[in-house]
Amino acid sequence: AVPMQASVPPTSKFYKDEYGQAYADFDLEQAEQLLDEIGMVDKDGNGFRERPDGQAFRPTLIYSKDFFDPTPALELIKNSWSKVGIDFNMKEVDRALLDQARAANDFDISVWVIDNITDVGLGDPWHIAKMFAPGPGSVPYSPWPDFINWIQTKGEEGIEPPEEIKYLRKLADKLATDPDPAERDKAAVELIELQAENLWSIGTVALPPQPVMVSNKLKNVPDRGLWDWSMRYMSPYYPVQFYLDD
Repeated sequence: AVPMQASVPPTSKFYKDEYGQAYADFDLEQAEQLLDEIGMVDKDGNGFRERPDGQAFRPTLIYSKDFFDPTPALELIKNSWSKVGIDFNMKEVDRALLDQARAANDFDISVWVIDNITDVGLGDPWHIAKMFAPGPGSVPYSPWPDFINWIQTKGEEGIEPPEEIKYLRKLADKLATDPDPAERDKAAVELIELQAENLWSIGTVALPPQPVMVSNKLKNVPDRGLWDWSMRYMSPYYPVQFYLDD
């Protein structure tokens, strides 16, 4: 895998290095300076920073080992954050409990993969809502579940988003429904640029290899390919044409 911000992958026609590397420099000194500027300092001398109001800052990051195990990456993140005085708890939970907590906005921090943003699925409202713009269908995976609840219930539940977040929804709707391909592309670029500027979702690494074990007897299987949920993984490679050779 390679260090990369939460954005479209280099296989996308919309990818630019400025998106994939936005604020991705590893700079502990600058991190400490930024934390100092917002009032996050170690007031009790225990080696970890408190909130500006003096209260302890030790959020809990909930995660599950559903179809991937983020534990090794989270341990590396926890170690890096500790070097600038930030601590957090790691709590593994069942996938059903994870989805329930995130949908109810009853959590501090969580983590998920952003691997289904190839151009094939970029305009899908579910995918866009999951990553860059609040919308129906993706409450458990979005950085703003209560904004989505407000949108889905037409204001009866959740929290009303600020205007800048409502604007993201308009861009996502245009990307999903505008009949003009040029207009859809413009909406996609603006969404990606706004994510790179604001970092509503924070990236870590991208493009990890996905080994696929194949018997030597199974023929017509490609040596390399793109492994992506929006393409339904093996579907583009026509597995109906794989065959066994004794």
